[in-house]
Amino acid sequence: MPAPDSRVLLLSPHPDDIAWSLGGTLARMRGNSAELHVLTFFTQTRYAPSHPANGDPREVSRVREEEERAWARENGVLLRRATLEDASLRGYDDDTEMGAEPAEDVVRQVAEHVRTTVSDVDPGLVLVPLAAGGHVDHAAVRLAAAELVPPARLAWYEDLPYATTDRPELPPGCREVLVGVDAHRSAKEAGVMTFSSQEPAEVLPVLLAHMNAVGGERVWFSDPSTADRLRLLKG
Repeated sequence: MPAPDSRVLLLSPHPDDIAWSLGGTLARMRGNSAELHVLTFFTQTRYAPSHPANGDPREVSRVREEEERAWARENGVLLRRATLEDASLRGYDDDTEMGAEPAEDVVRQVAEHVRTTVSDVDPGLVLVPLAAGGHVDHAAVRLAAAELVPPARLAWYEDLPYATTDRPELPPGCREVLVGVDAHRSAKEAGVMTFSSQEPAEVLPVLLAHMNAVGGERVWFSDPSTADRLRLLKG
């Protein structure tokens, strides 16, 4: 097994979150010989706005699994998938899922998967969503990770497209790392388009405009010792 410093675990609330938020960073880390692990939590869903099965939980969940597995293969990702129900199956709608406090049992279920995966993978770095915009599923992942991931291994990423309109609430003392991803634009574009059930043609211009506006993709860390672990995002 590669050394922990080369192993990265990315926590993804939904199947498309890493492709949308960190597609360029993922490609850059892969080019730096990182071993990339993604843990996706809320994989059971009815939401597929550009697919005929939209609203059918069984078929939509199957379609989205196929999309994510295809994306993982193309991007050299070692994928783990939990089978938690997303907000659309827990009684939320587009409005109420934003800003809601995650239920304790949901955070507990997320935490169980985080604990097991961190133990199995022993990553040198864990990238966690900031929950920009306050999506209840993203907030559950952020809360669970904060309890279980050692600060020296923890960095946060801005959730897109939510962060294009809602600046994420940063933990105290955070420092920003701007990851230059111009050389990996095509990889990000291809990754986003893999998720054809999620209106990628509408989402992609928003993501690219944000990337151009900030100069890349952004992550933050608060523990000074994390800086050395972020070398896979640079170079």
